[in-house]
Amino acid sequence: MGRWQLTFTTIDPRNSESVWEVGVHESQIRFLRNQGHQAPLARLVIVGEVLADPLSVFEGWSRPDKEDCYVYVGDPKTDYHSLSIQKPAPPNFLFLVFILPDGTIDLWTWRARAPGSSNIPEDVKGRLIWDRTRKPPN
Repeated sequence: MGRWQLTFTTIDPRNSESVWEVGVHESQIRFLRNQGHQAPLARLVIVGEVLADPLSVFEGWSRPDKEDCYVYVGDPKTDYHSLSIQKPAPPNFLFLVFILPDGTIDLWTWRARAPGSSNIPEDVKGRLIWDRTRKPPN
């Protein structure tokens, strides 16, 4: 058994020419199942979509009681409220996947798009390190 129950491959934030294997721990999936949290479990489909084709990647985004992480940002067209309930994505929202430096995915969620932006979520706390449409700032 690997260190994660569910794995994905994405752009390596340290070298965008390479790939990075990341994943979700079995304990997190078990917790979500035991608590009846169907939407986050179903949204693992979106996690895979975003990691396969991110719009942008940020580093250094800290959250309370969490270390700095990488944030992969995507713009999926579908949201999942359960595996059997699909709806259009919330308008003017982006989907974020938070990944710790060891590759562990510890959060995935929707966040409002920054006004006037196509790839940046509101209240960004981090540095853009990769963007599909342009070179990141130095």
